[in-house]
Amino acid sequence: MLKKVLITILILAILAAGVAVAVFVFGGGDETGNGETGGTDTPAQPLDPVHGGEIVLSMSSTDIWCPLITTNESHIQIFNLIFDSLVNVQADMTPAPNLAESWTVSSDARTWTLTLNPNVTWHDGEPFIARDVEFTVNSIRAIGRNGVYYQNIENISRVTVVDEHTVEFRLSHARSNFVNLLYFPIIRHNAARHNSQTYVPLGTGAFSYYPPLDYETLILTKNPNWHGGDIYVDRVRVALLPPDQNAAPFMFSALEIDMLVSHDVHWGRTVSTAQVGYVEIPTNRFNFLGFNHANPVLRELPVRQAIAHSINYQAIVRNVLLSRAVPSFTPVNPNWKLHDSRIDVPEFSPQRARQILIDDGWEFDGEGFTKRIGGVNRRLQFDILVNEDNPVREQIAVSIQRNLAEAGILVNVQSVPFSEYTSNIANRRFDMFLGEYNILADLNFDFMLNVNSNPFGLQDWEFNRLLSDAQTATEEIDIATAYNALQQHIHDTLPFIGLYYKNFTLLYNPRVNGIPTPLFHNAFGGVGNLWVGE
Repeated sequence: MLKKVLITILILAILAAGVAVAVFVFGGGDETGNGETGGTDTPAQPLDPVHGGEIVLSMSSTDIWCPLITTNESHIQIFNLIFDSLVNVQADMTPAPNLAESWTVSSDARTWTLTLNPNVTWHDGEPFIARDVEFTVNSIRAIGRNGVYYQNIENISRVTVVDEHTVEFRLSHARSNFVNLLYFPIIRHNAARHNSQTYVPLGTGAFSYYPPLDYETLILTKNPNWHGGDIYVDRVRVALLPPDQNAAPFMFSALEIDMLVSHDVHWGRTVSTAQVGYVEIPTNRFNFLGFNHANPVLRELPVRQAIAHSINYQAIVRNVLLSRAVPSFTPVNPNWKLHDSRIDVPEFSPQRARQILIDDGWEFDGEGFTKRIGGVNRRLQFDILVNEDNPVREQIAVSIQRNLAEAGILVNVQSVPFSEYTSNIANRRFDMFLGEYNILADLNFDFMLNVNSNPFGLQDWEFNRLLSDAQTATEEIDIATAYNALQQHIHDTLPFIGLYYKNFTLLYNPRVNGIPTPLFHNAFGGVGNLWVGE
């Protein structure tokens, strides 16, 4: 089998000579959610599901089998087929029951009590109990900050087993959306040491693990007692690949594997869209234009407003990101339930931007705008800081440079090595920078807006009050009101300019029937609803 795969890869590599392949298997993922289906390129689907057969996925080879320890994205996503989480976080960033069937929160938003599904069993038939949850949280804490899920449990000060099917979390700080963080895999309390190479991945998930028969393949068989319901395919075969980001795309193109997650907006260069179905997967990756509020020119709100109207958000998403992103003016994704639909990206209007500047006393001298500020003549001219190892970010910076030039705002793109980029941001040696933050599922924006920790030199104490209101609310209507107020203040004061949220793409070959429904934290979460046919 491996020889066949390597020969196929070699042939495809020769055929694709000269084409850079940036697509790689997620087999695994990051922050994903339910996606939009790829229009006319999606293969026609038979009406009636069929039981039986297998779906073929891939991941890089490993000797780590504990889902809490691995940091490899392809491992994480395959392990999500074996292990369940307490909740599933849906596309609109609301929690859905999984191992936990319900939950309540105290009036101070610091004590969360979860009722567990009493009908769940481990793959060997033993019952799933609250002690398993306690053990998992303590294991994540023991693994430490380098663990993938440490941020999910960092705010938990105490875990209490109330009874076999009830567990209580006490938080250090109030969080109105804390339950959204409970998407980490749960492991059994009496399993072998999770940090041992002898650890056997025994879970409660849709598929159960059998030890690898060889160094090329991992077999997962469907769990007939899965609490999530019926599964059409009998098994998932996982090809174990060397750590080569090109291997999985070539295998997918050769129909050696059935599904592939791509981070690259240009995946169509290596995969024909006429042969595959695809689903766009929204992520938690918020991209923005950051301002240095110590800059006396950028500190003026009308300047930031003019910049906001000088950016063609839709064109950036369409032309640079090939529509594999969604424009977003605030860090609350437009796909999320808490997004304030009244707040959209500003109209692209260089004329309006010029008028805002003129009304604020800026004068156009034929080359650009000037104004006397603090006794000094200032020119409306800035640098945009980007890291040179990110060509997409460089392209976006150039697009913004051209947009702002139409409004008479002069911009230089400053492209530097990543270490210098991060150092300049940390020490606030920038005018503007293009950045990306992975927004945690509890929608806590302290790191972007709190006056004590934000990277922009922002000193707006109103944000601290609004953040506190958003974090301490417990009733749904109060949470929505608090987040609406937060978004409105971002719109009014422009501490930064939101640009877009990234999408990833889940590709599937014509053998796969049904429409995949990936979760933001579980790219293959909908595999149980798919079926195969020739």
